[in-house]
Amino acid sequence: MFRHPAWTSQNVAQDVTDNAKFTSFAKADDVRTEVAWLRTQPGIDPKRIMPVGNSEGGLIAPMVGAKDPSIAAITTLAGPGASGIDVARYQVEQPESPLSGTYIGGIIDKAKAQNPGVNLKAVLSTSDSWPHVGGVRQVVALGLPVYILDLNKPLLERLVASPRHLHPDLLAQSARPPQWRIVSHKIQVGTGANLMELYPLRGASTERQYMVYFPDHQLLYASDTLALNSDGSLYDPELMREVMEEVKRENLAVTTVFAMHQGPVPWAQVAALIEKALK
Repeated sequence: MFRHPAWTSQNVAQDVTDNAKFTSFAKADDVRTEVAWLRTQPGIDPKRIMPVGNSEGGLIAPMVGAKDPSIAAITTLAGPGASGIDVARYQVEQPESPLSGTYIGGIIDKAKAQNPGVNLKAVLSTSDSWPHVGGVRQVVALGLPVYILDLNKPLLERLVASPRHLHPDLLAQSARPPQWRIVSHKIQVGTGANLMELYPLRGASTERQYMVYFPDHQLLYASDTLALNSDGSLYDPELMREVMEEVKRENLAVTTVFAMHQGPVPWAQVAALIEKALK
């Protein structure tokens, strides 16, 4: 899918940096406007339009197709593999501060509703890409500690300090300093069945990410590194090779792995895919 500079969602003001309004739903409306425009163009078969979405776009493309039966097909690349609530059930700490303040606020409210009387202790932000940090201002405004990679601190400092004049968000309305918890080496968070171990990934392709290991569950959260193509192959074998090297270095017993864009997959299956890709 491409973007025309004149298009602006009816739900979003000209300042698209207002994350509270620039949600996935608003972006889906943008795409619907684009599709409607495309159907009017000469040389375009209106019955053969196929939106293609990557990362958050992998969520938006199905949202568009679900409400428009005339869409011929959709292609989703590295779209979300699990909902924020599905991820959150493994611990009191919330993994990632994704997409926007509105989105992460909804996830936090839902987590609290499903765990009455249990306070959210912290948020993990495992990568520097927007799907992982887009809601970090909301988290800071709520006074929650955020576990961030040491290399990502300068980026996040700028994000938190940036002004919001046109559409002030919660942090702009009630400024407060961030409570960073810097991940530069192995860190343990939580206790018992909810114990998590945070490990920086220092590979050539993964230096801006850290992974999260749940020892009691032999479960690994691989940040932004794992996604399977439609044929079952790895979207980017090198990313997972670097994760596997870290797992070996730390002597972790992993049974299942999941990531921002991929639901749970047996670790043995991923290991076999890496080996196959490297032959």
